[in-house]
Amino acid sequence: SAISSITLPDNITQIEEGTFYACSDLTSIIIPNSVVQIKKEAFYKCASLTDAVILGKTEFDSGTFKGCKNLVAVSFRNSIRVLPNEMFRECVKLQNIVFPTEVKKLGGYIFYRCNLLSEIVIPETVTEIGDYGFAYTALQTVKIPNGMTEIGNWVFCECKNLNNVTIPETVKIIGEGAFSDCAFVKISLPKRMSQIKNVAFWNCSALRKIALPEGITVIETQAFEGCVSLTDIYIPASVIKVKSDAFNRCKSLSNVYFGGSEELWKQIVIAETSASPG
Repeated sequence: SAISSITLPDNITQIEEGTFYACSDLTSIIIPNSVVQIKKEAFYKCASLTDAVILGKTEFDSGTFKGCKNLVAVSFRNSIRVLPNEMFRECVKLQNIVFPTEVKKLGGYIFYRCNLLSEIVIPETVTEIGDYGFAYTALQTVKIPNGMTEIGNWVFCECKNLNNVTIPETVKIIGEGAFSDCAFVKISLPKRMSQIKNVAFWNCSALRKIALPEGITVIETQAFEGCVSLTDIYIPASVIKVKSDAFNRCKSLSNVYFGGSEELWKQIVIAETSASPG
């Protein structure tokens, strides 16, 4: 394609699926207020697209800018409630995003493998982030919004630069693999949290100390496996079961503090750890 820039007319209301697919010379796009819907993968693999501005209250299907490998900046100028799955998936140079006002949901895989995305402020209006939302990004600091009650599966997995995480008291569940292979040394968990799922902190090799909240009853499979720097953990009296490999390869773990009695400690069901190197 030889299209390098385009001005969409103000009377256009919809952009169909794959309309600009692989328009390799398109460098920028302004989507006018009149556009109410953009169908699936409308700008998929526009390899030269560097910036996009969305002016209206547009509804999006999945994968809008997926694979736009030179997209650096995106700005929303209006109120949009939902940003869909895979919207910016593998936009490997994306660094700047101005979120729409009142956004509630960030879809699954929305920033998956946005390798240069190192800073982002998740709006306080957000109540849901889909699975793998920020996986494999360069994020260093994350503040989870106060309205969220669950951190989804694999949301921040493989964020190898993520060294500062703030989780509000509203969060009750940390999903499967949510923080696997992250870089923080410590993390504070909400006091009323009820569940930390499988492999939630798998291979967090810098993590040194953690206190589990009083509501936790089960330490799930491989929850802390490979946390090789973990030296101290507090286990509350509410815990009744430790599943397999929960602390496998935690070779530095030397201080386990239990919040209950010796009798309660003896009642905890501890599954066997599989044999593995390290």
